[in-house]
Amino acid sequence: MTLILAPYTRPPTDKPVGVVLDTRTVVGEWVGRMWNDIPKRAVLYVNDAPTLRPMYDAGELEAIYWAKPGRLRKLSSWRWDHPDRHRHSIFILQGTLSKVPVEHRLAAVLAVIDKIREWGAAPASPVGMLNALQRISMTSTFRESSANAPGEYLWRGSRIERGKHFAVEYGPTDIWDMRSAFPRALTEVSIPTRWRRYKAGKDLPEVESGFCHARVNVPWYMYGPLPDVWLANPTFPVETKLSGIWSLDELRIAQATGCEISPREYWVGNTSTQPFAEWGRMIDELRASVPESSVKIVKMAANRYVGRFAMDGHRERSRMVNGELEWVVEKGHRRPESLTVHGLVTADVRSTMFVEGIWPYPAHFIFCHTDGVALMTDASIDARPPPSKRWRVKTFMERLLLLNPQRYAYRPGPEDPAPWRYVVAGVPEEVAEPFFLRRWGKLSRDRG
Repeated sequence: MTLILAPYTRPPTDKPVGVVLDTRTVVGEWVGRMWNDIPKRAVLYVNDAPTLRPMYDAGELEAIYWAKPGRLRKLSSWRWDHPDRHRHSIFILQGTLSKVPVEHRLAAVLAVIDKIREWGAAPASPVGMLNALQRISMTSTFRESSANAPGEYLWRGSRIERGKHFAVEYGPTDIWDMRSAFPRALTEVSIPTRWRRYKAGKDLPEVESGFCHARVNVPWYMYGPLPDVWLANPTFPVETKLSGIWSLDELRIAQATGCEISPREYWVGNTSTQPFAEWGRMIDELRASVPESSVKIVKMAANRYVGRFAMDGHRERSRMVNGELEWVVEKGHRRPESLTVHGLVTADVRSTMFVEGIWPYPAHFIFCHTDGVALMTDASIDARPPPSKRWRVKTFMERLLLLNPQRYAYRPGPEDPAPWRYVVAGVPEEVAEPFFLRRWGKLSRDRG
């Protein structure tokens, strides 16, 4: 497996941009608001998938899915054919414009794209534009050869865990959020150009980044530092012995917090570099230069850009034809670009979350999810800022109703006029309330 990051040999071609507002209205960098007014080569965006579902059901759009082995296929974009026979992709912005008034959505998208154009990139999919920035930031080609690294044995998931209080209702609660967790970790990661395997000594190697096969004696904790990597959905066990492959960052933090590490073998490189450092600087500048209404677009695109290094699967297309659904499986299978890069990034976020957001506050910990930690509000914590510049207090909750880390409701603080807010993973905020209340009602009946 080889990752190649190369600068452009010629700059990409600019294209007109438009935003689909509803099934009848498209506004863009052209005259007219009708679908037939869309010019050739135009790149289109839509806030969410349901906006165009009626056109798909009527057979006017084709759906493009990404199918990953062992997973349900996921809708990635729409495709529309103009009556004049030019084809357009419609990229889904994952609800990032939901709180932006419809009449301002084009301006929010253009704020991002105009800045990207200044650097020499062109409109494309959200991930495609950030990939273009990566290529623009390069002055020479970078290659990472990871054939000798144990990428397929790394667990690259996020830490999602509930506290051990066994309660479902809590009083004042703070959500701590890691700022740009995954893009920042990608920016700071050091990557060898070639990975090499070595037999381990008694101690962990003193290198900046790498992976190690080790046996770990985990003492009693409230919450464990390492995932049990052999489970399909890993837990973070305590009072046990684990064997697996982890990043050196994870093992060093586990060792610093009381674990006994017995290394077996490790994978490092002779020389390492940070090929994403300039890209990260550009992303920070992009976030700082666009209005608040556009920031979520940048955040969504940056997180998805990190995920592309582990993308594994193929594309499928579907369309309604005479009332029947027709599927086409495209040829070719995309392999991950670098499981080692993805593994280093996800491990960095997990270990930072543990050592800064969970380990110091075991009695206050309620739950964590990906890049955020919920802690019971306490004056001893509130008297000082979060432990590093990577954190911010994102949300204050006067009262929390918790089903699990992915489904909860809360009464916000006085600065928020809403009586309650509802969070359900995978469900838009505007329809999350009935979804949550049905399950909360069932829980209340079962507990009663």
